[in-house]
Amino acid sequence: MAFVYSDSLVGSRQGIRLLVLLPCQRRESPIECRLETVDLSANPNFEALSYVWGDPSTRVDITVNKQVLNVTASLGTALRHLRHGTDPRALWVDAVCIDQTNLDERNHQVKRMRYIYQHSSHTVVWLGEGDEETDAAMALLRKIDQQDDPYPFRYISQDLARDDLLAAKPGFDKIARRPWWTRMWTFQEFFVARSIKVLCGDAAVRWKAFDVLLPWIGALNMSHGQVLPQSLSQFTEIRNARNVWHSRIRDSGTLLLSTLLKMTGDRGAGEPRDHVFAVLGLVAEGAHEVQIDYKAPVARVYHDATVAAFQETGEDIL
Repeated sequence: MAFVYSDSLVGSRQGIRLLVLLPCQRRESPIECRLETVDLSANPNFEALSYVWGDPSTRVDITVNKQVLNVTASLGTALRHLRHGTDPRALWVDAVCIDQTNLDERNHQVKRMRYIYQHSSHTVVWLGEGDEETDAAMALLRKIDQQDDPYPFRYISQDLARDDLLAAKPGFDKIARRPWWTRMWTFQEFFVARSIKVLCGDAAVRWKAFDVLLPWIGALNMSHGQVLPQSLSQFTEIRNARNVWHSRIRDSGTLLLSTLLKMTGDRGAGEPRDHVFAVLGLVAEGAHEVQIDYKAPVARVYHDATVAAFQETGEDIL
């Protein structure tokens, strides 16, 4: 039997649903949740999940409002790791908090995703399961994360040996190859987040640790030859792009649609329209006439985006 949502968010100016993950002491126990409809203007306390949907053919059942809801195995695994032992945890998860079968609601809520992530207490980036090697890399990042020094670079230069980085090399390589770094929607989710926690298996660190470590890795690569694998360019690229976006927002209030389409041209998406829709939230409202409409033919979406980009720059983008 198909999952039935008790209400519709179509037409609601500030309404969203939150997935409240109910606590359980045992990780292998079935996942139980409830859905709550809240108003963003009331400043509800919640975390936004940024993850990769994964293989749509590999699915698991969870219980939501005493109904069975079928989700991807990727999300099921993330929820098991996110579940607390004693306290409920309020999350915004696109696959569940939006009725994906209702295209009108989907259009309406996808337009609001930027504001949802900006209103969350922080964004949780789920990279997937961990192992000994990724745990070692995350442990190194956690050492940096736990420093109270306002200049953590000083700690790295004094106490973090090149050998420490070399020991963590296999784990960093695995983390950098996770698909989260190369998907369309994670691009916007990462950019607009106020605060970011990165979760790989059971290990969690704030994004600050990545932000601090990357320049140090670059310096070691220049002075000692390449210390860590080229795959770490994934970290650097998204970090630099986020910094560019924030500086542009401060200076001019927006990025051009044409710029964003170029920046994300090699990113992946299961829904072809998302190659356009996933960046619209990063462009100023009214700056273009492209509408989020999952009922529109793909060719029409690409045509409208190309016209809008051409009007900005005179260049053919798509």
